[in-house]
Amino acid sequence: MKKPVIIGLLCLLAASAAGFAETQQGTEEVLMGLAADAKTLTIRVESGGCTEKKGFHIAVQKTERRAPHHVLTIYRIGRDECKAFLMDGVELKFDLNKDLGLSGSTTYSIANKIRGRP
Repeated sequence: MKKPVIIGLLCLLAASAAGFAETQQGTEEVLMGLAADAKTLTIRVESGGCTEKKGFHIAVQKTERRAPHHVLTIYRIGRDECKAFLMDGVELKFDLNKDLGLSGSTTYSIANKIRGRP
């Protein structure tokens, strides 16, 4: 009788830990647009009026190729609880070197989806 209870508790603990890791990373953001160059990544995201750069986490994953390449995934860490509706969202700029640690001869791509407008 004790074994099924222990196994059940272990499964529940594992499921809770997996959910916690997902919330720590945030929610993958569907972008309204982006602009990128060799020094800066600019993203356009939905906003209720309180969206700030610090409300996002950008995961940088290095991939092995002939030249260094990084895949960036943008996550929203917290919700924008403000009530304004900014139809065009807001632009947030990230310095590739200072904010993301990318420098030198490297390439990068964005993993996030981009929402089209009707």
